[in-house]
Amino acid sequence: MLVCFLGTHNVVFWTGFIAPSLTSHYDMEDSQVGYIFGAQSFTYLAACLLLPYTCEHSPRKLQFVIAMFGMSACLLMMGPSNLLDFPDKLWMIVTGFSIMGIFQVFVFIPIIPEMLERLQVDLNIVEGEDPALDNQLNDKVNDAYGFIFAFANFVSPLIGSNVADAFGD
Repeated sequence: MLVCFLGTHNVVFWTGFIAPSLTSHYDMEDSQVGYIFGAQSFTYLAACLLLPYTCEHSPRKLQFVIAMFGMSACLLMMGPSNLLDFPDKLWMIVTGFSIMGIFQVFVFIPIIPEMLERLQVDLNIVEGEDPALDNQLNDKVNDAYGFIFAFANFVSPLIGSNVADAFGD
């Protein structure tokens, strides 16, 4: 659930101030900013098509770790850094934001099967032994996933907007 929250937060946090920042700081039109958000969706779609192959050949926990490091690298590209001497370049922001769509796939899609397996191990549940229990477990896991995803979608723009107000673009 923490991975789901962090993944959602990392993506949605920026919506509160990235579009206004791009239009004011880089003199972009609103329609151009829409293409940047669309690029992230396109890379997400492309990665979704490759996910079944990737899931068969690597453990989900490794995918989570790689996704978090990848999202971190994308986040570093999205903002200038005096500490790391990253420049304030539009191409870095667009590239980081776009590539983040690839790593979103490895955060969001493998979560539910991982949660189900973890609960089955912890609660000593044998899959297929009691179909009613399996259905109930699936419902609970999907409800928890939906709740965390919705909660992060609600909280993250608020946090991002407050950070932007407090510290500026």
